[in-house]
Amino acid sequence: MSSYQKLNSSWSNRIGMLIDWLPLIAITAFSLSAFLVYVSMRSQIVPAVFNELNTIAEIKEEQLESWFNQQQNTVLEASEVLGESPQIVEILESGGINPEEVPTIEALLEEVDLLENSYSVSLLNQSSIIVYSTKGSIEGSYQPIQNTSTYLTPENRDQVVPNFYASRRDAMPMITFATPLHNEEDQRVGFLAVDLDLDALNQEMRELPYTLELPSEEAPSLEVYLVGRISPEKNELVAHSVESHTLGDGISSPGIDEAILHRNSNQELYLNYNRNPVIGDYRWISEYNLALLSELKQYQIFAPARRLAAWIYGLGFSITALLSMILFLFKPKVKAKTNKL
Repeated sequence: MSSYQKLNSSWSNRIGMLIDWLPLIAITAFSLSAFLVYVSMRSQIVPAVFNELNTIAEIKEEQLESWFNQQQNTVLEASEVLGESPQIVEILESGGINPEEVPTIEALLEEVDLLENSYSVSLLNQSSIIVYSTKGSIEGSYQPIQNTSTYLTPENRDQVVPNFYASRRDAMPMITFATPLHNEEDQRVGFLAVDLDLDALNQEMRELPYTLELPSEEAPSLEVYLVGRISPEKNELVAHSVESHTLGDGISSPGIDEAILHRNSNQELYLNYNRNPVIGDYRWISEYNLALLSELKQYQIFAPARRLAAWIYGLGFSITALLSMILFLFKPKVKAKTNKL
């Protein structure tokens, strides 16, 4: 075989190998392009989402402050009215309540907006014994005023920090405002203890802010919630209902732990307490000893990037498949033509 024939054979083999490898090279190039586009779009989406979450968190902080202020106002105003009521004073001093007196008390509680805006209401005598409660089963029991409860007065309302705790009776998450009752002579006759309606607070936190318009694909994944340290080892959602709060070991996530354990506020990508990847804004609200978290699921947020990457990959696969068919059909002719040269 002459050197020319050897060279011609070598070129023929190289062209054949190129034809064989070209589909793999093409699909690799398209796959790499799709991946780079996905990464690039993610890097553009994340800052915009962080801005949205920051806006949401700021709105929710204002709502949280307004909600607690309203609760304080309601409790303090109610204590003035109830303390000056002869019926309430008589019940507290007698240390007991007759069934026929219950409608009178309920009417007074409704008048001061406590029945609709609280989880439960109790009237305690000077010895912190529950004389009346909307939860009748706890009447006659002892309730410490400054242990788990948050002691509230007109003088300390701007400095008081709510105490988030687990009820000794049913382990239910609680925040309780307790305030003294004074009669018309300004003598203390007992206490008013109000368990705040944490389900109402939880619902308000989870509602989409009316000032914010999220795309329809993002709105369902938005979750805004409060978490508190309910014991030295356990975090819990700020809510009463069984559907809202967890049992057992409580909840945990990098965002929750950073906010509650380290008192940090930041925005990151992490796994939430349900182990779903999210883009989150977490912040520690020192005024209320609670963590506020605003989260959007990564799966929905990055859907546009995935769709574009999938489209590029699909286009590349189609082009590669078509190119492979053409090369397969023309490969013998190309090799034959090369051999003739």
